[in-house]
Amino acid sequence: MEDASELKSKLTEMKNCMLTNEDLKSIVSDITSSFLQTFREEFSSIHEKLDQTLKDNENLKEENKKKLTLELAEIRSINEHEKLRTDEAIRVANYNEQYSRKNNIRVLGLQNDSDLDNKQAFIQSTQKYVDISIKSEEIQAIHPLPTRDRNKPVRTLVKLSNTDIKRKIMMKKTQLSEKGITCHDDITKKNLTLINRAKDTDLCEKAWYFNGQIYAKAVKQVKDLYDDIQYKLSAAQNERYYSNNFKRLSHMLCIIL
Repeated sequence: MEDASELKSKLTEMKNCMLTNEDLKSIVSDITSSFLQTFREEFSSIHEKLDQTLKDNENLKEENKKKLTLELAEIRSINEHEKLRTDEAIRVANYNEQYSRKNNIRVLGLQNDSDLDNKQAFIQSTQKYVDISIKSEEIQAIHPLPTRDRNKPVRTLVKLSNTDIKRKIMMKKTQLSEKGITCHDDITKKNLTLINRAKDTDLCEKAWYFNGQIYAKAVKQVKDLYDDIQYKLSAAQNERYYSNNFKRLSHMLCIIL
């Protein structure tokens, strides 16, 4: 009897220790709630960190954008400054080159017999055709210019010692041309381009070289042109801006080339 009573007591005790469905539901609910709470806290923390990271990235992006904008503006300013310096250097170089050619003449059609050098041939031609007496020492240098087409007449470059003797020759260039000898000023490539560009504008009547400078005549009247030919010629209609006096087209031509 004692064994049965003891066994019954143990069974009762074990029954009391067993979990009911309600107990299981409560435990699962507690675990789930705890997990969800932990998950929400972790997710909220991660979300806050992500938001902060995105905000930091946007701030960094904006700072970099402002920095790059400033650097780009500085680079553009430097480039513009260097461009102005380069343009000025080109202008000065062109002016110096043209000035060095001030007393030069390009001659086409100079006849040179086998027993005469170019200098004597030029002296004799000017003496014979236009009665200009040139001393040998007044010609500093004279030589033929290279040409790719051998069938074309040889061009000769004559470097004179002063402008007076050149002026005498150029004043007789029409008479020399009638004898088959053509004389031209020795103009730089940039100034030739400038003349052609001026002639191509609708408002420019003509353009030419004289005494180291380039000149242009606007339609109806002569106007001063400086760099931007189209703008200057258009503005030539404004009498308050321009006088009616003859003025030169500057050799500073880099802007329009």
